[in-house]
Amino acid sequence: MVSSIITQKFYDNSGVNKCQALQDLIDKYRITHVIVESDDLLECSGLERTYIDNLIRCIK
Repeated sequence: MVSSIITQKFYDNSGVNKCQALQDLIDKYRITHVIVESDDLLECSGLERTYIDNLIRCIK
């Protein structure tokens, strides 16, 4: 199970800090997809949006 502290760090940050928190999760837990609210403007290099609707976005 992914540590809730690391996960919370991802969801609580923005910009470069959020991208670094995401990279930490990928490195430690080898996650492949992240679900964020559709209004979350997550823009990190190497990400691909795989699903978008009016509530959520799925990113890999």
